[in-house]
Amino acid sequence: MPPTLLKLPLALFLLTCAATSPSLAAAPDFNSLMGMGQKLAQHNHYPEALRCFQQARQIAPNRWEPYWEIGDAELTNDDCKAAVETLTRGIELNSKSGDLYFTRGKCYQNLGELNLAVADLTRAIALEPKNAHFYERRAFSYAALGEYKKALADYNKAIELDAPIKASKGVAARAPYKEYYVCLADRARIDARLGNYQKAIDDFTAALTAPPTQSANSMRILYERADCYDKLGKHDLASKDRTAATNHKGDILEDLVHDPTLGTGK
Repeated sequence: MPPTLLKLPLALFLLTCAATSPSLAAAPDFNSLMGMGQKLAQHNHYPEALRCFQQARQIAPNRWEPYWEIGDAELTNDDCKAAVETLTRGIELNSKSGDLYFTRGKCYQNLGELNLAVADLTRAIALEPKNAHFYERRAFSYAALGEYKKALADYNKAIELDAPIKASKGVAARAPYKEYYVCLADRARIDARLGNYQKAIDDFTAALTAPPTQSANSMRILYERADCYDKLGKHDLASKDRTAATNHKGDILEDLVHDPTLGTGK
């Protein structure tokens, strides 16, 4: 038994043993296996989670849910070709799931098949038009294809959907999601590429207000905002940003920067 399983909570450990041991007579049912797999995935135990989902698929081969979970696990393991095949089978079983198209779209992005990614993400958006993540991912593909106006439109929509909400009568306050700040930074990079330097500065400045646990890579943003200040002839402000970036301690979520090719200084 993998030693990492010993770190699981006791209840989840026992359930995992039941799911993975062929010697036990009382085999878990479909829902139990799916639930166990999801909990294992939450604890980053992907091989064990994958086994649960595969067993669930064996029990119910015509249910689409295991195909999505297996495809997502394969994507996490960088096996994008296998994930595409798995997710395609899931879509054959359920063409109304935005998550299936979204996940396959991410696989196509990783494989460099950007037009296929756009097609899948467009289908996902049609199914779930209020899901900000779908617009954000399609914007990434559009930007990589050089279709900056379409990318900006998608970032605008993602930012609108993810924006914070102030409490009012009958409406609860909502903090912005972490992708909100990343979208601001990515939109700024496109505006900088198009020569809209003041818009880029405004978005970079807003992205820098992210709390530490939702950082959109503020060291890089400081350098990029400095480039924009230089373009506008504001060299003192550019110098201040570069000094601040040099003294920066680093970011918790640096990997959330989506497209390193969009930087203004590259």
